[in-house]
Amino acid sequence: MLSSVGLTGAMHLDARKLSSGQRQRLALARALVVEPQILFLDEPFSSVDADGRPALRKLIGEFVSQTGCTLVLATQNLADVVGLCKTTVLLEAGLAVSWLDATAIGTSRHPYLQALVAEFQLHIAP
Repeated sequence: MLSSVGLTGAMHLDARKLSSGQRQRLALARALVVEPQILFLDEPFSSVDADGRPALRKLIGEFVSQTGCTLVLATQNLADVVGLCKTTVLLEAGLAVSWLDATAIGTSRHPYLQALVAEFQLHIAP
């Protein structure tokens, strides 16, 4: 599993000496290695370098597909939502205020989702 998250070279290092991104990768490996039925992830890639995120998204997506695991993802990163989720639930002040297909996020009229979409589009604009 360490190889899958890109930590083969850090196998013998003290976890306390890893960078925050490496620690996040290690936490992901620990979560996946036990093959959970439900995988709870809270901002799973926030400390991971941008060039490493696609491979980790792919790893999680394949894990969910192969094991039938349910993924519960808490994030404000729309790339993670679109890349990993089928259904989204928008929480506001602890209440579910919107429930929609992940592919329909861009069509939501909810102000917070519109703000997330606008911010996401700024990052992908040419």
